[in-house]
Amino acid sequence: MSMHTPLHGAEFAPRSKVEREPRLRTLIGASMDCAGLPDQDVFVRNISEHGMGLVSHAMTPRCGEVVHLRLRGSHVLRAQVRWAEGDDFGVLLADPLDMAMLGLSGEPH
Repeated sequence: MSMHTPLHGAEFAPRSKVEREPRLRTLIGASMDCAGLPDQDVFVRNISEHGMGLVSHAMTPRCGEVVHLRLRGSHVLRAQVRWAEGDDFGVLLADPLDMAMLGLSGEPH
């Protein structure tokens, strides 16, 4: 399966914007593999157990694309782009994120 092919089914179940869970504001450097292109630098601006808001100054992926994000060196997360606007985009994670494992704590906003 191509990495830029939208996925359907239980892995990326539809979620409405109304259901969006609170996010923790952050600024974490990460790398993103998208559509088989070389890794590019991105920044995670907000994060929750099931999603992230990111910014990329190089290339913004298209809505529906599947990307792989590497956080803090060794954490690789598979995600689907749910929206993109300018340099900003949001993703839905394929698997829940262990916020404590990343050393993130605090009150979501």
